[in-house]
Amino acid sequence: MKLVINYGNGVITLPKTAAKVAAKATKSDLLVLLFIFADPRAQIDFDACAADIAAAAGVTQEQFERSLAFWRGAGVIESADDASDNEGVKSAHHKEQDSVAVTERKNTVSGDMKSTPERAGSPHSGESDKENTNDKETEKGIKKLRPRHSLPEYTSDDVKAAFDRSPDLGALIDACQQTMGRMFNSAEAAIIVGLHDYLGLDPEYILMLLAWCVKRGKRALKYAERMAFSLYDRGVDTPAALDAHIKWMEEQEKLEGRLRGLLGIGNRAFSAREREAFERWSREWGMNYDMIERAYMVTVDTIGNVSVPYMNKVLESWHERGFKSVLEIDEAEAKYKASKEKDAAVSGSSFDTDEFFQLAVKRGLKESGAG
Repeated sequence: MKLVINYGNGVITLPKTAAKVAAKATKSDLLVLLFIFADPRAQIDFDACAADIAAAAGVTQEQFERSLAFWRGAGVIESADDASDNEGVKSAHHKEQDSVAVTERKNTVSGDMKSTPERAGSPHSGESDKENTNDKETEKGIKKLRPRHSLPEYTSDDVKAAFDRSPDLGALIDACQQTMGRMFNSAEAAIIVGLHDYLGLDPEYILMLLAWCVKRGKRALKYAERMAFSLYDRGVDTPAALDAHIKWMEEQEKLEGRLRGLLGIGNRAFSAREREAFERWSREWGMNYDMIERAYMVTVDTIGNVSVPYMNKVLESWHERGFKSVLEIDEAEAKYKASKEKDAAVSGSSFDTDEFFQLAVKRGLKESGAG
């Protein structure tokens, strides 16, 4: 029999450790665990939602505390204080970064964490916002702030306000955990909140970005955060723009791999001039690999060795003439050859087929001082 699971409108992700000790758990323990992991607020500020979780599980405060102790003892959940005991004395910032699964702090983070960069709609917004303003309008007609390159740290009040503004945040965090294949700690969950609430990125955008990071082997949410800021500053801030950028990046990576083989670069890093030239050829001029390969062949046949500057001049001449494919280059060469052969028949001189390419770059090389 094949079992079909109906996931409905969402799923709950549990660590495998829980299954190993489930037989030893009471009914109350199991209910508490399920409702903890079903409430995305638990990964950001456990104190703020503990009473709601106990009520949803239908247990008393005493039963709730016993269940928490059971799951802590089983290693399924861990508080920020537990992490501090295991790892030694750390700053409040590092404890927040290293806490795992569920934060059980007795004091809210509001005393330890202050928003650094201000975000649109934040209760902490002040005059400093004026320095970061971005004229770009959102779909709602509200001006975005141009963010600095890190997210603000959210207090419990900030998190609650973010959830009030975006009721689907819980589902987004859960979907992000599915994409990354693991549970988030409180700091990681706050990154997802910030990407949506502070940068104003769509859930579709965030999930697409995380999937791309995972595909590239980058599973740290801090990496995704840096990528989000970099893309945002370049105007890549919609799902459609991100999709186009990802496709371009994937094509670039394939092209770079082929160029390494063609030019004998191997595994060394590209020089700044090489990378600038390669990006100009593919991104600015729209040259495909076949055209770059033809420019390589022309360069080697003409000057006897590989020269990226010479290749650049060859490709630049083709770009200026509007060539978009090797076929167009071949057609232009054939026309030039036919014309020169006709002239040669009249004058009795010979025709050198390399002349077509040499003339194409001669002017550019003189202007650059390379020829």
